[in-house]
Amino acid sequence: MHYIVRKGYDHVTLGDVCGKIHMSRSIANYYFKNKEELLVSVLERMISGSTESICAFFGLMEEPENDEALYRAIEETIRHHAPEDLLYTGIRAIVHYVRKNQEIAPVFLEFLSQANRNPSIGALINYISRRSYEITEMIIREGVRVGVFQVADPSTTARILVSSGIGVFIGHAVVEGFFNIEEKTGEMFDFALAYLKAPGAGKEAQDR
Repeated sequence: MHYIVRKGYDHVTLGDVCGKIHMSRSIANYYFKNKEELLVSVLERMISGSTESICAFFGLMEEPENDEALYRAIEETIRHHAPEDLLYTGIRAIVHYVRKNQEIAPVFLEFLSQANRNPSIGALINYISRRSYEITEMIIREGVRVGVFQVADPSTTARILVSSGIGVFIGHAVVEGFFNIEEKTGEMFDFALAYLKAPGAGKEAQDR
């Protein structure tokens, strides 16, 4: 990730990475046919790390064997917590992670720029996005069920909130390079809560 941040995806070579991790080019070529395969493995590692973080956040003792099992476990856990609390602690966890790992934002931007050109990267980016939307939607649906959120379309609302959050975090990490964790958590939580409690949230996007 160091070289992606420093040089950009298009200018990183397999030799750059080999030099950084002190690996011979022949060994690298044994495991990876080209730079794209190596960088896809980086993205897969990011996904694996996010799965561990999701399990830790929802208090799952073991990592489920697949996403279907993961979602079932999350859905069960959500029913035992206040949706507003999950929303706040979730936003804070993401803010803290982005603040601690500021190279993630520019790397993610580089991967996004490659999504249309590289099917493997595009598929992984779509997977990350879909997972974020679906988990957020589960929290929103629970909030609607218990009557704390007024949302007409949980699916569209989840996409709006996640996309807005990604934009804010990437903007701060790339442009400003620093933000206060508590302050940014409060700002994002207030925005999300106001939107979720607005009658018909998500319907305006659905009607377009």
